[in-house]
Amino acid sequence: MARQVDTSGALPAVARRVRRRRVLRAVEKGSLIAVVLVGTLLGIVEMRLFTSSNTAGEGATRTRIASATIAGDLEVVLIAERASAGGVEATVHAIVLTNRDGRWRVTGDALVGSRDGWRWDRSIAPGGVCRLVAADAPPSAYIEVSLATDETDGCSAPFLFAVERGRVVSR
Repeated sequence: MARQVDTSGALPAVARRVRRRRVLRAVEKGSLIAVVLVGTLLGIVEMRLFTSSNTAGEGATRTRIASATIAGDLEVVLIAERASAGGVEATVHAIVLTNRDGRWRVTGDALVGSRDGWRWDRSIAPGGVCRLVAADAPPSAYIEVSLATDETDGCSAPFLFAVERGRVVSR
């Protein structure tokens, strides 16, 4: 005589495993899509923030030379800029960005030294920024910048700035 085997409990268990695998695959695909989208978004934000070239090169007219972040919500970026592709003079700006609601926004800009007061090749070279200090000291943050010069000691006197409510003020 053949015995009957009870299979009523097997099919629901298999169905649960199949559903669990489908959910895990969907979560993995969703995570991958999220990572790709966030990476793309960060790339777009960086391109919009610094629309000119960010790499040192013969044709570059604007280059990010240094940056410092304070407490994750304030960033100081030094930008060297030259008027023409073959020019030797550079202008250096200290740009302040603040993070509000997860988005970085430019809130202040200050000229470091004088317009066309720096050499392009020295500014963008390694060691072109002798010192960049950004410190949070309520009620404002402080920035100290010293750049490479052709003088014997090699570095400029420090330029001091304060960040008050997102604006850069020379000290």
